[in-house]
Amino acid sequence: QGCRPPHADLCLCPPPSPRNDKLKIHMRKHTGERPYSCQHCSARFLHSYDLKNHMHLHTGARPYECYLCHKAF
Repeated sequence: QGCRPPHADLCLCPPPSPRNDKLKIHMRKHTGERPYSCQHCSARFLHSYDLKNHMHLHTGARPYECYLCHKAF
């Protein structure tokens, strides 16, 4: 991957980074990209976990419960 010049020590390509995915996701804020879309309505999301939480509106699921009073959200 990347370029393979005759003298590898002269390569100007940035090294691969584990944070590259985080930058890619961050850039969605600037580009407006929302790759996760709801199958039931027109809602679109930056993050998959936001779509997962949104789906509770359509399914009626209330997976989060207060351990003191047992009210579900």
